[in-house]
Amino acid sequence: MFPTVKVSISNIDIEGLYYIFLDVIPVDNKRYRYIYNKSAWLTAGKAEPAPKNRLYLHPDSPYTGEQLLKQVVSFEKAKLTNNEIDKAGHLILNSMHKYQPRIHIVRRNKGQHLDQNKVSLTDEVHRTFVFPETQFMAVTAYQNQLITKLKIEKNPFAKGFRDPSGRSPEYEPDSRPELPLIMPMYNPMLFQQALLSQYYLKAAAARVMPSLNPSVLSHVLLSQLPPMPNSSDIPLANINSSPAKSESLPI
Repeated sequence: MFPTVKVSISNIDIEGLYYIFLDVIPVDNKRYRYIYNKSAWLTAGKAEPAPKNRLYLHPDSPYTGEQLLKQVVSFEKAKLTNNEIDKAGHLILNSMHKYQPRIHIVRRNKGQHLDQNKVSLTDEVHRTFVFPETQFMAVTAYQNQLITKLKIEKNPFAKGFRDPSGRSPEYEPDSRPELPLIMPMYNPMLFQQALLSQYYLKAAAARVMPSLNPSVLSHVLLSQLPPMPNSSDIPLANINSSPAKSESLPI
């Protein structure tokens, strides 16, 4: 789950035993769609039937009160899915619906451990906390490329999409100083000649006309092409050598 829900807890009994749960509930009974030309979410109809709500128990539970006062509880390992038959314990959501995470803190006396397979909050001494600023829209694909870039850069589970510097290369400006030196190779005529010499001539000589002299074949295939210009005669594009600046992410 990213961005990650993290909480700090205070005003608790240091002698108590605490289990920390996370669940995610629908904010309303609506389904949404994203309008690209307006950069906005609009109502698209009635919500789909909500999957059965699941409680995600923080894997470090139970905590002593003393432990909770000294650390931040992070739900970075919680996972979301839209697979209604999921058996891995992931939180099940409907795409294009709006959700609200909730934190539940269950208190037990020391020695009275909770059966994690039979949890009913109504039967436990507990408190529930809701932070409206954590509401989010569940999607199967990001609607904004800047959000995709942000997740690749910040999400520890997206390391495979980053280059060794930790950046997302597909959104990085190209600031290579050597770029003007390789521009002549982008001339279409040079590419055509190179492709013919590297592939078509060899393939045809080996498979179609093995007895034909390669120089004759070259003359046949290239006879209709205009003369190759000298690379020094090819004009270079006017390139600004200063690095481009990436746009900042709007808040």
